[in-house]
Amino acid sequence: MSDASLGFLERLKRQVLVFDGAMGTSIHALDLPLRDFDHLENCSEVLNLTRPDAVEQIHRSFFDVGCDVVETNTFGGMKHVLAEFGLHERCHEINLKAAQIARRAADACSTAAQPRYVAGSIGPGTKLVTLRQIDYDAMLDSYFEQIRGLVDGGVDLLIIETCQDILQTKIAIEAARRNFDRIGRRLPLICQVTMETTGTMLVGTDMAGALAAIETYPEVDVIGLNCATGPQEMSEHVRFLARSSSRPISVLPNAGLPQLVNGQPYFPLSAEELARWLKEFVETDGVRIVGGCCGTTPAHLAAVVAALRSDGESSEFRVASSELKTEQLASSTRYSELATLNSACTSLYSAVPYRQDNSFLIVGERCNTNGSRQFKRMLADGDIDGCVQMGIEQVKEEGAHVIDVCVDYVGRNGAPDMHKIVDRFAREVTAPLMLDSTQLDVLETGLKLAGGKCIINSVNLEEGEEKLAKIARLCRQFGAAVVALTIDEDPVEAMAKTAERKLAIATRIHDLLTRKYGLNEADIFWDCLTFPITTGNKEDRRLALETLDGIERVMKTFPRCQSILGLSNVSFGLDPAARVVLNSVYLSEALKRGLTAAIVHAGKILPRNQISDERWNAALELIYDRHEEALQRFIALFTAGEKLAEKKVLADLPIEERLKRRIIDGARPGLDADLDLALKSYKPLDIINNLLLDGMKVVGELFGSGQMQLPFVLKSAEVMKAAVAYLEPHMEKAAGQTRGKIVLATVRGDVHDIGKNLVDIILTNNGYTVYNLGIKQPIGNIITALQEHNADAIGLSGLLVKSTLVMRDDLHVLNEQSITTPVILGGAALTRRYVEEDLRAIYKGRLDYAKDAFEGLRLMGEIVGRREQGTGNREQKTEAAARGPTGAADGRGAAGGAAERAAQASAAAIAASSGGAPPAEARGATQLTRELEQRYGLAQIAESEEAEAAAVKPSEADTAAGADRGRAIAPARGEGLSYDHPVPTPSFWGARIIEEIPLKAALGYLNEIMLFQVQWGFRKKGRPAAEFKKYIDAEVRPIFRELVQRCEREDIITPRAIYGYWPCNSDGDDLIVYDVPAFPRVELARFTFPRQKHAPYRCLSDFWRPASSGVADVVAFSIVTAGNRVSEVAREWFARHDYQQYLFLHGLGVETAEALAEYIHKQIRMELGVAGGDAREINRLFQQGYQGSRYSFGYPACPRLEDQAILMKLLAPERIGVALSEEFQLEPEQSTSAIVAYHPAAKYFNVR
Repeated sequence: MSDASLGFLERLKRQVLVFDGAMGTSIHALDLPLRDFDHLENCSEVLNLTRPDAVEQIHRSFFDVGCDVVETNTFGGMKHVLAEFGLHERCHEINLKAAQIARRAADACSTAAQPRYVAGSIGPGTKLVTLRQIDYDAMLDSYFEQIRGLVDGGVDLLIIETCQDILQTKIAIEAARRNFDRIGRRLPLICQVTMETTGTMLVGTDMAGALAAIETYPEVDVIGLNCATGPQEMSEHVRFLARSSSRPISVLPNAGLPQLVNGQPYFPLSAEELARWLKEFVETDGVRIVGGCCGTTPAHLAAVVAALRSDGESSEFRVASSELKTEQLASSTRYSELATLNSACTSLYSAVPYRQDNSFLIVGERCNTNGSRQFKRMLADGDIDGCVQMGIEQVKEEGAHVIDVCVDYVGRNGAPDMHKIVDRFAREVTAPLMLDSTQLDVLETGLKLAGGKCIINSVNLEEGEEKLAKIARLCRQFGAAVVALTIDEDPVEAMAKTAERKLAIATRIHDLLTRKYGLNEADIFWDCLTFPITTGNKEDRRLALETLDGIERVMKTFPRCQSILGLSNVSFGLDPAARVVLNSVYLSEALKRGLTAAIVHAGKILPRNQISDERWNAALELIYDRHEEALQRFIALFTAGEKLAEKKVLADLPIEERLKRRIIDGARPGLDADLDLALKSYKPLDIINNLLLDGMKVVGELFGSGQMQLPFVLKSAEVMKAAVAYLEPHMEKAAGQTRGKIVLATVRGDVHDIGKNLVDIILTNNGYTVYNLGIKQPIGNIITALQEHNADAIGLSGLLVKSTLVMRDDLHVLNEQSITTPVILGGAALTRRYVEEDLRAIYKGRLDYAKDAFEGLRLMGEIVGRREQGTGNREQKTEAAARGPTGAADGRGAAGGAAERAAQASAAAIAASSGGAPPAEARGATQLTRELEQRYGLAQIAESEEAEAAAVKPSEADTAAGADRGRAIAPARGEGLSYDHPVPTPSFWGARIIEEIPLKAALGYLNEIMLFQVQWGFRKKGRPAAEFKKYIDAEVRPIFRELVQRCEREDIITPRAIYGYWPCNSDGDDLIVYDVPAFPRVELARFTFPRQKHAPYRCLSDFWRPASSGVADVVAFSIVTAGNRVSEVAREWFARHDYQQYLFLHGLGVETAEALAEYIHKQIRMELGVAGGDAREINRLFQQGYQGSRYSFGYPACPRLEDQAILMKLLAPERIGVALSEEFQLEPEQSTSAIVAYHPAAKYFNVR
């Protein structure tokens, strides 16, 4: 360590410090032979031994451009990683040499004005401790040895970086702390996490959870972000840290999101763009350390240094709006206040604040061997699955914020039990854990497995300071909070019973924990002890009151601490009903006195309005000891054996209600046994018609009222499908058993099938037989299936505008063949008016429009009902008018028809969900305008258009001339556009293939609103934003994370792209594309676009310079795809009736394609040098928060899908697996194309 290291933090207060760039990128650029790596491919750390000169050269290259700090070449230098190369025994030596190499470079480049520093780089390693790929002790030993070498080699500070697993992060911090103890002094310590494009660390921890866990450690001086993404994708996390962290912030992004181009890794972010972003982070968010990670070179850092210097000579940097962090560093009081505000425990996934806004911190008490016989029995039987389910239920059904876990009981070794439980709880239960044991080894076992910030229950002074000290050290090592009981070593009355004694003991424990052992006082939970007031003994009557007084006095003395009680002890010995009331009233009183948390069975706490005044007041008299007979009077209010209403579990319900609940809840486990039981009393068809379909009816009602989301409708359908399949062998194969038969198909040339498949699900699970022919079906195939199966109806689906014309043609063919079978039409491009007025006039049979799956269900009921009544298709129009929205006929046959009646309420709600968001080419102009208003903020654009139109009105002569044939004649060129901006020069001409884009890189540009709410159907339905966000985080994001991981693991989504640049000019309404720069210019392609017939007379071609200007402009084109496999796998999941996962995968594929389009558009803007005005937030990018626009064929500005054939010739996307259908639609479905204009005025507009 140099003398300069003593001033690192002091220097950080005065200026922004710049770290170096990517060591790996720099090593790769040297193109060293394999022998320099001692023939250990990909082991960069061995160069510290074999080529120290090369490593030092890299360090000097960053110092030469003005960097303040370089990181040692030890990113993979921990012992367990070096063991993969047989170098584990040389761990200390390698890290020592690395530090010495960097030290030489820093000393040689240091000046009095600009001292240079060496940071010991500590990476995440190659094994995830949370996934048990390595155990705690082995990883701790590995990190300790690495840091020992770095410290002995003279580093000035340590940087734990690219943290992907919060448990690994905690282990590395502990290894650093032990080394500080070893040398007798502290070094500055930076801790940087890596947030994936999914918004979490690799194992699922969100930014708030990571911050809460890390800030527990006083050893950490700086908290930051590095790797995984570029600065754009980091910006929201940076903003969160700026708002929430009590430590200075560091940000070291990649040079953009990595790609594979021509078989080589490629980072697209330019030096200037990186500098622009980091300067904004410094000036807007108070970031104090900046630098680069993967893909960043000395050129990148030179630009960063230049951007941050206040003048050309000085090494001082502007810190503009960084004063907040400076004050935090200078003020321990400010630090303490922020730490208190941020106080939270965390699960592996997220943080839970100690102070709840509208509640107390609920600690679920059921996973405790001392309080739950069921949990104790399951643990003894080895039923860990049951134990885990109990933990999950407390979170989901009882609202617990934290789960208390206790495995102690006499005659059993608790450590193995704690290992089994926490191993599963830490990953499968989303709530933080309170580890409850009197045994140190049991506590330590659990802490070594839990990635989040746990609460230890508990510490006291019963055995003096010795045991307290050991538990305090566990808190420091594992970053845990602690429950402190007001118990001391008093031989007569160790457990404090008076308020005065409770405060005295709390004061003593507080001083020890905070002053001697360094715990943050906000992480202390005072338990002022709960004693029974139900014994009848006179000396016990005031115990509840003394506890209440104790809570109030302790919390007034230590307001930054927390307060907790184990409630149930107060009512020990009473009947259950009386206990519930007394516990509820006592909790209410304790909260008024300052209680912030309670260990409680939340399902057995009643609100004030559910307890009568008489019982409430009697409980108060007992708690406050207002008279001698209070206990007897309270008990007398309850009858023997009285039970208060509690939620019934499934097993307690009658079999009829149980089967219904299984359908409603989508509860598959145990279904077969329940059906066997029902078969003893009912016939199979009666079970379907009278029990199961009753459940489906409720599902429809819940969906229609917004109380059930689409994914759960599909889960119910899966259970329904499984139940019918199980009952089928028990049913007689009688003719007419099916409710009715329908041939279902997506019409010729249309590849979209999500809406059709949802119709299949709803009809099939209501007793109909569906012959689903798939996509792109010519009418001949549909007729063949109709005749082969003697179907009752035909269902035609399509999302393209052109599909409506195909449907019209198909109806003519049916007429020609004298087929009058009822036809139901559906799809996003259709309207009821078009079907019922225009198309009904064509078709000779019955024709209906179904706006969604449930209306299709109702219509099938009518069709089958009329067939059985013999009314056929007569007087359809009259009947349709008379039917109204509730005209469903009673069902017949196996399916009954109960669900049809329920479906009417849900028709409107499922409309948007059943088809997802249609692709651009599927939408008509009016519908498209509405969608763009929602998705891209077109309302604002429209306002600006109106203003522009008002400013640039056509002349009277123009208006008069436009009277020809009743339409305005647009001018040859739109008005109000200028071309005084420079023409950018792209980094290449022609097409470039990006062979491989990491899925998570594309997901950095995912529109979560479209995915979660539109594609997946998790609707807000009037819920407050904060409540809905909590729901999404708890219920939807885990689904998203798991699906993304599966798609990566199984290569289900394989993002690829092809894009490029061509010289161009406009010629009236045409865009001329020239061959790559050549003179004279050679026309390669020509597009013709429609022009507005009103001011400002806009045409897409206007956004490029006219040919008459003599100056060639530039246009970009792109095609992106999520790959073929996503559609194939989705079809497989649908075929095996995994409807919910089918919906999720289909939606993810569609939105991934959209995200890819955004991602490539961002890259195009960067390469054209017009990304400087990009909005910082991803959500604003979705609202065109950037210069220029991308337009997809099928939109009003370029409506001709046929033009995609021209685009195909330019880009040749068959090289990435994309083809064009006969209807000029891209295949696979999850693909999209774009023409990109960079003109500052280029925004979305409608051609009307």
